[in-house]
Amino acid sequence: MKITFDARTLRDSSGAVGRHYDGPFAEACRLLGGRRRQYHMGLFTGAENLEAAQAALTEEVARRLPFGAGTELLDIGCGVGGPACQLARDHGWSITGITVSTHQADEARYAVSDLGTGLGRVTVQHADAHFMPFTTSAFDGAYAIESLLHCTDKERVLAECRRVLRPGGRVVIWDLIARADLPADAFPLANLFGFQDYRDVCDRNGFEILLAQDRGEEIIPLSLSAFARLLDSEKHRATLHCCHQLARAFGAGHLGYALFQLEKRP
Repeated sequence: MKITFDARTLRDSSGAVGRHYDGPFAEACRLLGGRRRQYHMGLFTGAENLEAAQAALTEEVARRLPFGAGTELLDIGCGVGGPACQLARDHGWSITGITVSTHQADEARYAVSDLGTGLGRVTVQHADAHFMPFTTSAFDGAYAIESLLHCTDKERVLAECRRVLRPGGRVVIWDLIARADLPADAFPLANLFGFQDYRDVCDRNGFEILLAQDRGEEIIPLSLSAFARLLDSEKHRATLHCCHQLARAFGAGHLGYALFQLEKRP
């Protein structure tokens, strides 16, 4: 069922998310993101460390976006810029990142100079995905890594995404999803959809679903274990508590981790 939210509610909810990442949680993000500045879970295929697994998950985005050098992409919820820098550097893409966190926007701009972008280009804006500040048909494709879970109105975000994409534009989404019986208030500042609900909202907003997979078993437990080993039990108590909550939810069968590959319909 589609639920409509007014603009003030959306701006307030996005503001709360921004303040969360602007505050003490920023230090934990810096620690868990490592040298490559990629604060998200990892795709472990062998004995690689967390940073390599996080880079592999980002590279999976590239595998699902069949574009050449010079392609213009939108990074929805770019964090501190690590994924955008990796993809721009390795594939020659021109990437615009948006985030609701002023701290993350500043950190992402620094990452561009620190990590480099090779022949690609990365620019960053402090902006809300519910209200994208771009013209129609501005991008060839888009991706979102663990960011849409923070969006109160996924309907509106996907509609905005479709608007700013050119004909045939592709989208790749990595996101936590709710499995059976996950309490609605289990995770503050998160609006987790079920796997079928996610498929439905993509379909309703004009996207052909090329791929939809729940990859939770290969991503969540190893990633959370790696996070927990890096966090100090006193200094990062709140973040460690969140990791334990996620681990319990996954262990109880309540939490998954989905990959979606979409194409804009004519």
